[in-house]
Amino acid sequence: MSVFCESLPSRLEWRMFGGDFSKYEEALYEVFKRDFLRIPLTYMGKPVDIIHEKYYNRKERSFWHIITAGEEDFRRAFDEDRCGSMPWARALITEKDACESYKMWIKWHDKTKRDRYYIWCSKVNYLVVLEDRDTYFKLITAFNVNKHSISRYQKDYETYLKKRKRPPKVGEISAPPTLG
Repeated sequence: MSVFCESLPSRLEWRMFGGDFSKYEEALYEVFKRDFLRIPLTYMGKPVDIIHEKYYNRKERSFWHIITAGEEDFRRAFDEDRCGSMPWARALITEKDACESYKMWIKWHDKTKRDRYYIWCSKVNYLVVLEDRDTYFKLITAFNVNKHSISRYQKDYETYLKKRKRPPKVGEISAPPTLG
């Protein structure tokens, strides 16, 4: 990957481990534990939590979701690019104001009936998704945005900005209480 964002840590590349997948997996897991288990993480003043369920090889489901790709959990496959970028996930959550390439928007998720927060570094095309759970955020996933999806995420971001800048419609705000 030739594009670099100064606000993000270095990638953790497969080649650094001489092709030894077990060493690479353990190094990735150490970064995951440091970034999401050992050091408290907050976003917008609320804690960020992960899916703690031990999914595979005694590692949390959130870990596997960040380093693999696919629609269904049991069919996800190791993704070298996602693995390399995994150290960026915490940085995007904590350094959201540090870079002009960071974009954040909120979008309703119909399946869970909750708001999801999308945090995207458009310079390197890496995206983190957090779900608002009232008193905390749940880390849903983090991944590299492929070139075919960039325009979709850019459109989502621009739509969010337009909604935030428009005046409220009738019925969106309640009338002020009467003064007695």
